[in-house]
Amino acid sequence: MPVSRKNRLRVLRAENDLTQIETARRAKMPETRYWRIENGYDEPSDDDRRALAKVLRVTESELGFDLPAEAAQ
Repeated sequence: MPVSRKNRLRVLRAENDLTQIETARRAKMPETRYWRIENGYDEPSDDDRRALAKVLRVTESELGFDLPAEAAQ
């Protein structure tokens, strides 16, 4: 069963044994910002995607968010 985009960050975070707070701090973003992204209230910025991909040890496309047009080409 495919993982929904909303749950993708939770799964990746769990696979890396991180809490929301640890993930936010490692990505150098406010904890509330990370929470809003993980819970589907906000879309991550380009910088957010890069930081989260690095922290969660995946590519930006593996995060499950739409990439900007120039990155998708």
